[in-house]
Amino acid sequence: MTLLSVRFVVATLCLTSLAASSPARAQGVRPRSTSELLIDSARDVLVSKRAAPSAADLAHARALLGAAQRLDPASVDAAAFRFELESLAGDVDAANEALDRLIEVDPDNDVAQARRLARGPVGAQSRESAQKWYENALEKAPTPVARALAHVKLAELAIERLDRDAARKHAEEARTLCPDCAEPAAVLLDLLPADAAPVERIAAILAVLRTNPLAVEAAWQAAFLLDDLGLFADAEPFYGHAFRAHAYKTAGPPPLNCLLRAAENAYLRGQTGQAGAILTTALAGEPPEDWARLLRLGWLSEACGMRDRGRMLMKRLAENAARCSVVPDNATPENDAYAAWYYAFVERSGEKALPLAESAVRRAPDNTVAIRALGWAQSMVGKTDEARSTLASIAARDAASAARLASMLRDAC
Repeated sequence: MTLLSVRFVVATLCLTSLAASSPARAQGVRPRSTSELLIDSARDVLVSKRAAPSAADLAHARALLGAAQRLDPASVDAAAFRFELESLAGDVDAANEALDRLIEVDPDNDVAQARRLARGPVGAQSRESAQKWYENALEKAPTPVARALAHVKLAELAIERLDRDAARKHAEEARTLCPDCAEPAAVLLDLLPADAAPVERIAAILAVLRTNPLAVEAAWQAAFLLDDLGLFADAEPFYGHAFRAHAYKTAGPPPLNCLLRAAENAYLRGQTGQAGAILTTALAGEPPEDWARLLRLGWLSEACGMRDRGRMLMKRLAENAARCSVVPDNATPENDAYAAWYYAFVERSGEKALPLAESAVRRAPDNTVAIRALGWAQSMVGKTDEARSTLASIAARDAASAARLASMLRDAC
C-alpha cells in the first residue's frame, strides 16, 4: 500500500470516528456513513474551485464516487451524482451507463426515467426497433409519469409514420396518466387539425400553458388567435405573458412578426403609446423585405405618430405596388395580392386595387390576402353584391374581411 493510500484510509477513518463521536450522535442524529463521506468529498472536489473542474478534478471525483458505490451499491445519491458527473464531463457512454445504474437503484425516479426515455435506445435504431424499445419501456414503467412519457414517445413515432389517430390515442392516454405533464398537452396541440374550432384550439393552448408556463410559442398562438377573432382585450394578457416568457428564456427581442402583432393589438385597444414603444423595438433592425410585415410596419408607424419612419416605409410600399400595377400578371400572385391590399387599405383606391386583386385570385384562388383585397376593392367601386359574396367566403377565417362585410351589411340597413 502506498503512502498516499495509507493517508487516505487514515483520513477516512478519522472522519468516520469524528462523525461517530460528534454531539449530533449524542442527540440521536445518524452519523454520516463512509459512503456518504466519500460522496461529500467528491462534491467538494467539483464545487470548491472557482474555475471549471479540470480533467484531474473529474478523475478524482470519479474515484471517490466509485469507492462510494462499491461500499454502498444501493446508494441513490452516489448513482445520481455519478450521472451528473459523467454528463458534465460529456462522456455520453459513461453517462448512459450511469443513468441505467441510477434507474436500477431508484426505479421510481421519474426524472431519471424521463431522461432515459428522452435519450431513447442507445445506438443506431430503425423506427420499428425504436418503437419496440418504447413499448417495452411502457410495459416496464414503474410509475404513472414514466408510463405517460413512454406514451408520448410512441405518439411522436406515430406522427413520424403520419398515423395521427394512433398518435392522438397515445397522447390522450398520456394526459390521463399524468394531467400535469407538459409533453402530452404539447403533442395534442400539435395534432389539432388546421380547421379546428377556435374554442378547441384555445382549450388546447391553455392546457399547454397550464403545464408549461414558459411555452412561449403557445402564448403567441393564443394571442394571435384571439386577435384574429377580434377579441383584442382578451388577447392582451397573452401578449404580455409571451413577452415575459420570451425575456426569461432569450436575451434578444421577440421575432419581428410577434412585435408587429403586439403593436397592432395595442393600437386597436387604443393604447397608442404602448404600440409606439413596441414599434421602437421592431424598428431597431433592418426593414423587412416581405410585403406582409413591411405593410404592417409602415401602417402602424404612421398610425402611432412615427411619421418620418412611416413615410419612408410607405414610400417603399408604393414603389413596390407601382411595379406590380404596370403589368399585374408579371408579378407573383402573392406580390399582386399585397399590392392590391396596399391600394385598398392604405390608398383607399378601389380602381388601382381591383385589377391586381383579380389577377392574384385568378392565379391563386386560395390566397386569403388576394380574396380580401378583391372584396374590399369590389366594395369600393360599387360592386356590392360581388363584394359581399367575396368577403363572405373568407369572413370566418379573416377578421379584416369579416369587419368589412359587417360594415357593408350595417350600411345597407
